Amino acid sequence: MFFARALFVWFYNVTAFSVLLVAIFHASFDGAFNQLSHDVVPASSTARFLIFSAVIVLAATTVIIATKGQLGRNKEAVETHSGVSDANP
Repeated sequence: MFFARALFVWFYNVTAFSVLLVAIFHASFDGAFNQLSHDVVPASSTARFLIFSAVIVLAATTVIIATKGQLGRNKEAVETHSGVSDANP
């Protein structure tokens, strides 16, 4: 579930570090995965799992590529975290 975690981290970063919004996103994510999978894909549990896992992997891969691996963190946070900052010459 690395890819699902990447989506949660991205969502956390783009919502200005809102834990509440990430918790709501996580709950809706779980609800969609559990309840809607029966309605959308009337197949075996294994088929539903594989289809929804593929969707998650595709979405997370798209986010990772689109954000160039930064998952929505702004440039200042990345520079400060790595110990290199333009603000302190």
